[in-house]
Amino acid sequence: MNIKILGINYPVKFGDLKKQAGNESAGCMNTTQCRIFISSTANSKIHTKSVLLHGVLEALNYRLELCLEHSQLTQLEAGLFSVFRDNPKFVEFICDKRRTS
Repeated sequence: MNIKILGINYPVKFGDLKKQAGNESAGCMNTTQCRIFISSTANSKIHTKSVLLHGVLEALNYRLELCLEHSQLTQLEAGLFSVFRDNPKFVEFICDKRRTS
């Protein structure tokens, strides 16, 4: 899977994160390779999606030079993930490419 973030394609790699990225977290975003890694140890589909959203926010934080702390990104991810999951019609509305205004 690839995710386009501010015009840059970020491949999303799933697997042994310790082997790929040198750490034991559930996910990470590599700024030099423009890749998002998701650990195969993520304990559910929901957790995997949450970790992926966090990686996207990490990329935005880096590219836009927002200088948000990791704890702030974690809180933002939790809030956005909750809004997205609890409001599927909102997500559909935001993503509707047929609308012109």
